[in-house]
Amino acid sequence: MSAQTRAAAPGPDEHADRVAGPDDERAGLDLGMAALASFQQVTQQADGKANMLLAVHVGLAAVLATQLPQVRRTPTHGAFAVAFWLLSLAYLLGFVMDGYLIAQVIRPRVADCTEGNPLALPRAAAVPWQQGGSPSSTAACASHVWELAQGVAALAAQKNALLTRAVLWTAVMVVSAMAWLTLVSAAG
Repeated sequence: MSAQTRAAAPGPDEHADRVAGPDDERAGLDLGMAALASFQQVTQQADGKANMLLAVHVGLAAVLATQLPQVRRTPTHGAFAVAFWLLSLAYLLGFVMDGYLIAQVIRPRVADCTEGNPLALPRAAAVPWQQGGSPSSTAACASHVWELAQGVAALAAQKNALLTRAVLWTAVMVVSAMAWLTLVSAAG
Protein backbone atom coordinates (compact mmCIF):
# COMPACT_ATOMS: atom_id res chain seq x y z
CA MET A 1 0.00 0.00 0.00
CA SER A 2 1.47 3.35 -0.99
CA ALA A 3 1.83 6.33 1.35
CA GLN A 4 -0.91 8.22 -0.53
CA THR A 5 -3.38 5.31 -0.18
CA ARG A 6 -2.62 5.01 3.54
CA ALA A 7 -3.16 8.73 4.03
CA ALA A 8 -6.45 8.66 2.07
CA ALA A 9 -7.80 5.57 3.83
CA PRO A 10 -9.98 6.41 6.81
CA GLY A 11 -8.86 5.17 10.21
CA PRO A 12 -11.10 3.26 12.60
CA ASP A 13 -11.94 6.36 14.65
CA GLU A 14 -12.86 8.50 11.65
CA HIS A 15 -16.21 6.69 11.26
CA ALA A 16 -17.23 7.00 14.92
CA ASP A 17 -19.06 10.32 14.43
CA ARG A 18 -20.61 9.39 11.09
CA VAL A 19 -24.39 8.86 10.99
CA ALA A 20 -25.43 5.57 9.48
CA GLY A 21 -26.58 6.02 5.92
CA PRO A 22 -28.94 4.01 3.74
CA ASP A 23 -26.13 1.72 2.58
CA ASP A 24 -25.24 0.88 6.19
CA GLU A 25 -28.90 0.21 7.00
CA ARG A 26 -29.23 -2.02 3.95
CA ALA A 27 -26.06 -3.88 4.90
CA GLY A 28 -27.47 -4.41 8.41
CA LEU A 29 -30.69 -5.73 6.93
CA ASP A 30 -28.84 -8.04 4.53
CA LEU A 31 -26.63 -9.36 7.32
CA GLY A 32 -29.67 -9.89 9.55
CA MET A 33 -31.46 -11.79 6.78
CA ALA A 34 -28.38 -13.97 6.25
CA ALA A 35 -28.19 -14.68 9.99
CA LEU A 36 -31.90 -15.48 10.09
CA ALA A 37 -31.55 -17.88 7.15
CA SER A 38 -28.53 -19.55 8.77
CA PHE A 39 -30.30 -20.05 12.10
CA GLN A 40 -33.41 -21.34 10.32
CA GLN A 41 -31.24 -23.88 8.50
CA VAL A 42 -29.78 -25.06 11.83
CA THR A 43 -33.34 -25.46 13.11
CA GLN A 44 -34.32 -27.49 10.05
CA GLN A 45 -31.23 -29.69 10.44
CA ALA A 46 -32.19 -30.39 14.05
CA ASP A 47 -35.70 -31.35 12.91
CA GLY A 48 -34.22 -33.67 10.27
CA LYS A 49 -31.98 -35.36 12.82
CA ALA A 50 -34.92 -35.75 15.18
CA ASN A 51 -36.89 -37.43 12.40
CA MET A 52 -34.04 -39.89 11.89
CA LEU A 53 -33.98 -40.64 15.62
CA LEU A 54 -37.75 -41.10 15.50
CA ALA A 55 -37.32 -43.68 12.74
CA VAL A 56 -34.83 -45.58 14.91
CA HIS A 57 -37.16 -45.22 17.89
CA VAL A 58 -40.21 -46.64 16.10
CA GLY A 59 -38.24 -49.22 14.12
CA LEU A 60 -36.60 -50.63 17.20
CA ALA A 61 -39.97 -50.88 18.94
CA ALA A 62 -41.34 -52.77 15.92
CA VAL A 63 -38.42 -55.21 15.93
CA LEU A 64 -38.87 -55.91 19.64
CA ALA A 65 -42.62 -56.31 19.22
CA THR A 66 -42.00 -59.16 16.76
CA GLN A 67 -40.04 -60.98 19.46
CA LEU A 68 -42.66 -60.74 22.21
CA PRO A 69 -44.01 -64.28 21.63
CA GLN A 70 -40.58 -65.65 22.58
CA VAL A 71 -40.74 -63.90 25.97
CA ARG A 72 -42.93 -66.73 27.31
CA ARG A 73 -39.94 -69.06 26.95
CA THR A 74 -37.60 -66.97 29.08
CA PRO A 75 -36.75 -68.34 32.54
CA THR A 76 -38.59 -66.74 35.44
CA HIS A 77 -35.90 -67.35 38.09
CA GLY A 78 -32.18 -66.85 38.46
CA ALA A 79 -29.61 -64.58 36.87
CA PHE A 80 -31.13 -64.95 33.43
CA ALA A 81 -34.49 -63.58 34.62
CA VAL A 82 -32.80 -60.70 36.46
CA ALA A 83 -30.82 -59.77 33.33
CA PHE A 84 -33.99 -60.02 31.23
CA TRP A 85 -35.92 -57.65 33.49
CA LEU A 86 -33.05 -55.20 33.91
CA LEU A 87 -32.62 -54.98 30.13
CA SER A 88 -36.38 -54.62 29.71
CA LEU A 89 -36.41 -51.79 32.25
CA ALA A 90 -33.42 -50.08 30.60
CA TYR A 91 -35.13 -50.30 27.21
CA LEU A 92 -38.44 -48.96 28.53
CA LEU A 93 -36.73 -46.08 30.33
CA GLY A 94 -34.78 -45.25 27.16
CA PHE A 95 -37.97 -45.52 25.09
CA VAL A 96 -39.89 -43.09 27.31
CA MET A 97 -37.06 -40.56 27.70
CA ASP A 98 -36.10 -40.69 24.03
CA GLY A 99 -39.70 -40.35 22.91
CA TYR A 100 -40.22 -37.35 25.17
CA LEU A 101 -37.06 -35.60 23.98
CA ILE A 102 -37.78 -36.25 20.30
CA ALA A 103 -41.28 -34.88 20.76
CA GLN A 104 -39.83 -31.75 22.38
CA VAL A 105 -37.45 -31.26 19.44
CA ILE A 106 -40.10 -31.58 16.74
CA ARG A 107 -43.01 -29.87 18.49
CA PRO A 108 -44.09 -26.61 16.87
CA ARG A 109 -43.05 -23.36 18.55
CA VAL A 110 -42.44 -19.77 17.58
CA ALA A 111 -39.47 -17.51 18.18
CA ASP A 112 -39.72 -15.36 21.29
CA CYS A 113 -40.01 -11.83 19.93
CA THR A 114 -41.65 -8.67 21.19
CA GLU A 115 -45.34 -8.41 20.48
CA GLY A 116 -44.78 -5.47 18.12
CA ASN A 117 -42.46 -7.32 15.73
CA PRO A 118 -44.43 -7.48 12.48
CA LEU A 119 -42.16 -10.19 11.06
CA ALA A 120 -42.69 -12.69 13.87
CA LEU A 121 -45.54 -15.07 14.49
CA PRO A 122 -48.31 -14.69 15.54
CA ARG A 123 -48.38 -10.97 14.65
CA ALA A 124 -47.28 -11.50 11.04
CA ALA A 125 -50.29 -13.73 10.49
CA ALA A 126 -52.70 -11.42 12.33
CA VAL A 127 -51.86 -7.98 10.89
CA PRO A 128 -52.09 -7.59 7.11
CA TRP A 129 -49.15 -5.74 5.57
CA GLN A 130 -51.54 -3.28 3.95
CA GLN A 131 -52.78 -2.14 7.38
CA GLY A 132 -49.49 -0.79 8.62
CA GLY A 133 -47.97 -4.10 9.59
CA SER A 134 -44.77 -3.53 7.63
CA PRO A 135 -41.78 -1.73 9.12
CA SER A 136 -41.57 1.93 8.13
CA SER A 137 -37.85 2.08 7.33
CA THR A 138 -34.92 -0.10 6.42
CA ALA A 139 -33.44 0.44 9.90
CA ALA A 140 -36.71 -0.61 11.56
CA CYS A 141 -36.93 -3.65 9.32
CA ALA A 142 -33.32 -4.58 10.11
CA SER A 143 -34.08 -4.28 13.82
CA HIS A 144 -37.07 -6.60 13.48
CA VAL A 145 -35.08 -9.08 11.39
CA TRP A 146 -32.27 -9.16 13.96
CA GLU A 147 -34.77 -9.70 16.77
CA LEU A 148 -36.35 -12.55 14.83
CA ALA A 149 -32.91 -14.01 14.03
CA GLN A 150 -32.07 -13.95 17.73
CA GLY A 151 -35.32 -15.75 18.54
CA VAL A 152 -34.74 -18.40 15.87
CA ALA A 153 -31.15 -18.85 17.11
CA ALA A 154 -32.48 -19.49 20.62
CA LEU A 155 -34.89 -22.08 19.19
CA ALA A 156 -32.07 -23.75 17.28
CA ALA A 157 -29.89 -23.89 20.40
CA GLN A 158 -32.77 -25.34 22.44
CA LYS A 159 -33.58 -27.97 19.79
CA ASN A 160 -29.93 -29.02 19.52
CA ALA A 161 -29.57 -29.32 23.31
CA LEU A 162 -32.64 -31.58 23.41
CA LEU A 163 -31.34 -33.52 20.44
CA THR A 164 -28.03 -34.18 22.16
CA ARG A 165 -29.88 -35.74 25.10
CA ALA A 166 -32.14 -37.69 22.73
CA VAL A 167 -29.11 -39.23 21.00
CA LEU A 168 -27.87 -40.53 24.36
CA TRP A 169 -31.24 -42.09 25.19
CA THR A 170 -31.44 -43.58 21.69
CA ALA A 171 -28.08 -45.23 22.37
CA VAL A 172 -29.46 -46.62 25.66
CA MET A 173 -32.43 -48.00 23.72
CA VAL A 174 -30.30 -49.58 21.00
CA VAL A 175 -27.79 -51.20 23.36
CA SER A 176 -30.43 -52.53 25.75
CA ALA A 177 -32.61 -53.76 22.87
CA MET A 178 -29.71 -55.60 21.23
CA ALA A 179 -28.78 -57.22 24.54
CA TRP A 180 -32.46 -58.05 25.18
CA LEU A 181 -32.81 -59.63 21.73
CA THR A 182 -29.65 -61.67 22.30
CA LEU A 183 -30.95 -62.83 25.67
CA VAL A 184 -34.40 -63.74 24.33
CA SER A 185 -32.84 -65.59 21.39
CA ALA A 186 -30.60 -67.54 23.75
CA ALA A 187 -33.61 -68.51 25.85
CA GLY A 188 -35.56 -69.72 22.79
